[in-house]
Amino acid sequence: MPDISELNGTAINNVAEFDGLTVTEGFTSGLFDTYGSAAAGYSVRRLYSLYTGDCMQVRRASDSQVADIGFDSNGDLLTADIATHCGASDGFVAKWYDQATAGGTGSGKVLEQGTAGQQPKIYDGTTGIIEDGTTTLRPAMQYFATASVGDQLRSTGFGTGDTRYFSYVAQATDTTGGGSGNYQNYLIWTRNHSGSGTGNFWQIYSTNSTNEIEANFPTNGLDISNTTATNVQHLLTGQKNSTTSYMWIDGVSQGTGSGTQALEDEVSIGWFYVAFARMKFQEFVVWNTDQETAGNRTGIESDINTYFDI
Repeated sequence: MPDISELNGTAINNVAEFDGLTVTEGFTSGLFDTYGSAAAGYSVRRLYSLYTGDCMQVRRASDSQVADIGFDSNGDLLTADIATHCGASDGFVAKWYDQATAGGTGSGKVLEQGTAGQQPKIYDGTTGIIEDGTTTLRPAMQYFATASVGDQLRSTGFGTGDTRYFSYVAQATDTTGGGSGNYQNYLIWTRNHSGSGTGNFWQIYSTNSTNEIEANFPTNGLDISNTTATNVQHLLTGQKNSTTSYMWIDGVSQGTGSGTQALEDEVSIGWFYVAFARMKFQEFVVWNTDQETAGNRTGIESDINTYFDI
């Protein structure tokens, strides 16, 4: 059957039947079209119709040449372009572009890593695109860690207010992480990711991915601890407002905390100081507003779960 986008001057943009021919809808709107005013958003899918830029920048290991990789007409990561760029060489993510701002590539807060040995892997020169999923496989970044170094992407510009919401999709690929203490540092908002002067941090970590998840703050009353496993693909949501902290995994509350504390401007995914995560990571979205009180959390989580089928 031919691919028909226009017939007798009439564009067909949705699923329809015309004289027995079915035309399939492509990407029209994303998470940020429904839930606006996000602070940042990174994913292996397109999140916003007004964002016209690329998804990520991939470095080819054989010669360190980079290429920006975009989305296909359905809003999925153009994995074929990664394969073409990398060929028999491994591919690593040097930049993950923010999609929360209308405009082209680099218009928002770019998550990036300039050191080749600390970039998460997206493509294997032998087996192809790295993927993750419980029932539906989607592209994923693989974070590795040794006793002395780990992969990391980081960005700044999130502000220092006391309210923030985020959701991410990830899976720990080992029981413990790398570095001192061997704990998995999945994500941290911090003043300085190297460990000196961390300030009003907010850290998500685990010392055993089979039975522990922790939200850690310098204000101890805000801390949250539970025994939920993170060694399976999961959707983790964190929320903090002026008085209360929250955490959910796959929509199930992991507890709450209470206290007052501002937050930091910088985020680091995968590495903090001497603790490195071993994980796969697929999506990360942020608002500097209270999405739980606004009644948006379950809708945001539903949108993410629909795509990743967690």
